[in-house]
Amino acid sequence: MDIGVAISQGKKALKLAEDYRSSIEPRLKPDELAQLGLNLQELERCRPGQQENLVNQKSKTEGQNTSIRSLHRSVTSIRNMVKCDDVTGDILKAYGVGEKIPKTVTGAVAAANMIVNAYNTYTDWSNNEAGIVEEDITG
Repeated sequence: MDIGVAISQGKKALKLAEDYRSSIEPRLKPDELAQLGLNLQELERCRPGQQENLVNQKSKTEGQNTSIRSLHRSVTSIRNMVKCDDVTGDILKAYGVGEKIPKTVTGAVAAANMIVNAYNTYTDWSNNEAGIVEEDITG
């Protein structure tokens, strides 16, 4: 059941209980009506938190997906820069040229780490032959 529906139904139940208090009170436990009111208040306090958590979760997911796409584009771009006439197989392998980049957080991060490690290993070649600068790696 949606929390909004539960709150709405709870308010109706509380109003009816108060309207017919004299008729139903003999059938209720002591303070049962008061407890219904307190439970409803507690339920109402939960709703904003639940909605906020859902919004935060959605925005984190959307932000994460945007970050993965951006990281994927950066890795692909750098790998394309590495492809030139005088590149060795070791450099191609170090940069992961030819390997697919999974469109997941771990896949994109692993591919990016591979790029960073390759740049650190082949910095001179990367700067002079491929035109990759440190800002391409850290930016």
